[in-house]
Amino acid sequence: MVAAASLCVAPWQAKGQTAAATPAPAAAAAKSEVGKWLTQVDEAQQDGLRKQALKPFEDGLADLRKRYLAMLDEAIAKTSAANQLDEALLWRAERQAFDHTQNVAADDSGASAGIHALRTNFRLQLQKLDQERLAKARTLLGGYDAVLEKNQTLLTERGRLDDALLLKSKREEIAIAWLSPSPLLAAAGAGTPDTAKPATAPTASNIKSALLGAATKEDPYVNSLGMKFVPVPINRGPTAGRRVLFCVWDTRVQDFDAFAHETKRDEPKPNFEQEPTHPVVNINLDDAKGFCAWLTEQERKAGKLGLNDVYRLPNDEEWSTAVGLPPEPGSSPGERSGKNNAEFPWGHGFPPKTNEGNYRDEAWHAKNPGGPQWLKGYTDGFVNTSPVGTYPPNRFGLFDMGGNVWQWCEDWYDASHQSGIGRGGSWDTHDLDFMVSSKRNRQATAQRDATHGFRCVLAVATH
Repeated sequence: MVAAASLCVAPWQAKGQTAAATPAPAAAAAKSEVGKWLTQVDEAQQDGLRKQALKPFEDGLADLRKRYLAMLDEAIAKTSAANQLDEALLWRAERQAFDHTQNVAADDSGASAGIHALRTNFRLQLQKLDQERLAKARTLLGGYDAVLEKNQTLLTERGRLDDALLLKSKREEIAIAWLSPSPLLAAAGAGTPDTAKPATAPTASNIKSALLGAATKEDPYVNSLGMKFVPVPINRGPTAGRRVLFCVWDTRVQDFDAFAHETKRDEPKPNFEQEPTHPVVNINLDDAKGFCAWLTEQERKAGKLGLNDVYRLPNDEEWSTAVGLPPEPGSSPGERSGKNNAEFPWGHGFPPKTNEGNYRDEAWHAKNPGGPQWLKGYTDGFVNTSPVGTYPPNRFGLFDMGGNVWQWCEDWYDASHQSGIGRGGSWDTHDLDFMVSSKRNRQATAQRDATHGFRCVLAVATH
């Protein structure tokens, strides 16, 4: 593929050319000029897409189909040799249907266990191939779209609005074409929010959201601070069904340092040493929300976010989904708090096994021998905070959903609107009642504490 930096220079980018010195051409001539340049550029980019994303996908698909037919032929031969007429006929019917459509059918009650298993494996392999295609396409589109966006801006500044609109339309068209999931997935009944298709499909009004919509657990969205974001399928609460990307770890010291430095905000330090990759602490609710607002503004200016994409704190039910809790009774976080005493961030069973998360452990007790209770026999290796990502992630790819720091959420604790909530426990937590995933820690919104930090989410626009 032609690198973005080496794309041909458009006539309106000529050195020294200014809006005042450029006569407005006739509409037809302008369209011809932009159209010719766009055709020249797009040909090279489409060729790169074909070679680097589509060809590997097509080759992998051909091999997958070949292997599926071979397994069907083997099953037909095996059941025929065993005089299992009914089974042999089912396998033959499956082969005939696959020959016709070149795809497996969506499962129905009539499929045998063997055919069901074979179809399921085909879908999984198809999903994997399409994820790889989308990841490559997203990388290629990043450079291409940046060039088109730059030229769209230049044309707009020069008053050539029809030309700018032409480029805008082309960008939208390309984003939809390049980042949409393969229709083979839907035909095979393989659609899921995280793999087969983005929860928010690319739309014609938000290129950046289309790029964000392609993020997966295996291929996270990485922002300007190096924070990684993965999708969590939200199935409850006020944002059910919307595209929400969770940062895989708590906001780090190095992330918050960038914000504090630029905004001249005080950054109270704890009474223990922290490294840049430890979660930032002594954070109140205003600090956490201020960071999210600043990061949103910075990335919109840099062109990494659409106008309606926003960094914010997770709401209570988004956090519950991300930690793996089933739906909980109660109309407020306070009413839901502690009702489920069987689910923990690491799964089931108390106390946790070694290195399930950063809690008040034997290392803490060795440092504070005269202190109160701790998790006897439990070891995580840190007295206070630990680097983010030290312990195993959960099924969504999120680290430290239990322990290290309490994480601020958007919601009020109850209808009095007097207190905020923290979720997940901290390095100083040791009691079962505070370690269950359902616990909401009632916190004064102005409170700063060495156990309080936060995690960002990125809410992606749907239109």
